[in-house]
Amino acid sequence: MYSFRSRKLLCVSSIKKVLTEYFKLSDEDLDHSGLEFICEKCDNESSFQTLQSFVEHLKLQHKFEIKDNKSVENFMKEYVSIVEMLVSEDQIADLEPEKGMVDVKIPRFYCPFCENAFSSTTRLICHLNQHVDVCIEKGVACCDNVYKDTKSFAVHLQERHVNHPPNATNICQSCGFAAEDSQQLQSHVSKEHYVEKDDVNNVKERLENHDRCQKYIPAVCPECNKTFSNKYNMLVHMKSHNGTTEKFHCNRCNKTYKSQASLKFHQKVSHEGILSFLCSYCGEAFPSRVERDVHTRIHSGKKPYTCKYCGNSYRAKNTLDRHVEIHLDIRKYECHICSKKFRKRTHLNYHLTTHKRKK
Repeated sequence: MYSFRSRKLLCVSSIKKVLTEYFKLSDEDLDHSGLEFICEKCDNESSFQTLQSFVEHLKLQHKFEIKDNKSVENFMKEYVSIVEMLVSEDQIADLEPEKGMVDVKIPRFYCPFCENAFSSTTRLICHLNQHVDVCIEKGVACCDNVYKDTKSFAVHLQERHVNHPPNATNICQSCGFAAEDSQQLQSHVSKEHYVEKDDVNNVKERLENHDRCQKYIPAVCPECNKTFSNKYNMLVHMKSHNGTTEKFHCNRCNKTYKSQASLKFHQKVSHEGILSFLCSYCGEAFPSRVERDVHTRIHSGKKPYTCKYCGNSYRAKNTLDRHVEIHLDIRKYECHICSKKFRKRTHLNYHLTTHKRKK
């Protein structure tokens, strides 16, 4: 028989032992977490972003199942999954203050050929095609290594081929201009870079001058009532209802698309590096107006998408959609071995590795 304090110490030490030995994690990984601990024994699939909170959960909810080192080890192997927390761009807003202008530390990946900088490794790789031919799908050879994913290649470029600019907060991401404050930076971007070919006024003018131009008139699919920007996109979509969807192949990376327009957009962005929409606050370039507008809300602090269940607000609609799935307990990803379902693909992928370990 031992005291509550000795049980606490045993629990923490036992859990760390299993994490370092069975899950192959180092003490440094645990101290600088970036990991998400998932208890699959609980019906609501509880997840925890710190080791301490995870240990507290085990003590409160599973104290009768965890009594000694062996039971800790068995419980961890049977019911615990660990995934790396990957924060996507449209989830950055979840970490921001709710109101007013915000000072967010946005990750920056710099182009080794010019002054452009990006908060996304994917957009950086697309931009590089303005300078050299880069196709991650086929692998990129650099410094005696071949890179087949954007993140590792972008990190390599930052470490070996980029002379990082001075640590300033108001630098234009298009040309490197160092402004004295955010207002001067906005003025610079607006004056030197901000050109938008398809702004609202231009579209309105074209509509007024071309009343019969079908390119700018929304259309609704008669089969599923889905709305499209014009009748041509709607007609392409309708092919999916009769199973005759044509495939358009990219001759540079072998990707396929459902329409010629989608293929052209892919080639323009991914292989020509054309990112036409600039953030008016910092000058960062984006392939579409929607992506640019979502990013801009980092600077303005606006969160227009509010959850009707709890009132939390988000910067992007797809972030809200994922959040609502938690309230509705929607689990799209099912294990083909044991039929257990998960909310995230990363959780399913990690769960599948537990089946391999049991063999």
